[in-house]
Amino acid sequence: MPNLCIHRAGTVARFLTRVTQNHTTSVNLTRRTFEEGSRVEVAFYTAELRLDPPRNVLVITFKSEENVKYKDLVFMNAMKLAGAEIWHSAGIILDLRELRYLYGDWMDCLFRSPFPEVSITLRKIFGEEPEGGFPIVAVVSELNSAGLISLVEKEMFKEPAKFLFNSVEEAAAAVESQWKQGRRAP
Repeated sequence: MPNLCIHRAGTVARFLTRVTQNHTTSVNLTRRTFEEGSRVEVAFYTAELRLDPPRNVLVITFKSEENVKYKDLVFMNAMKLAGAEIWHSAGIILDLRELRYLYGDWMDCLFRSPFPEVSITLRKIFGEEPEGGFPIVAVVSELNSAGLISLVEKEMFKEPAKFLFNSVEEAAAAVESQWKQGRRAP
């Protein structure tokens, strides 16, 4: 359960901060930051979707100067999970326009829901997400479109036109559409 892991990691970090601020310890602690785990830069944004009731979409921007590697993907996925936990939203838009990516099937984890699977019965009762699952789409550019199209077609067995877009506006419209088509009345 990724959400539980993030919660526990935050609790441990707060505990260690209190221990090191209030007490001396014989344990040699080395302060760590997320930035040292990857060469990818990340930023978070939210935007209101035209839904009834109104809901936000989380936009996560990733940027890299070099092609991403596995270690970068681990960082990116952790940031997606943290963002989803902090800013509850109707979907996620991955803004990858400034991310260098050539190939690799490991990138598909970014398109997986950050939340545990909700049973069909609960979905029908509470209408928590669209029928197709939690919407995650991406905005691409010439830096990565060939690799991402190949990933979506050949590894995820999906239609790229449903996942990959040229602008944040197009991606937001796709998330709205998924909600409007699959939303069940509570």
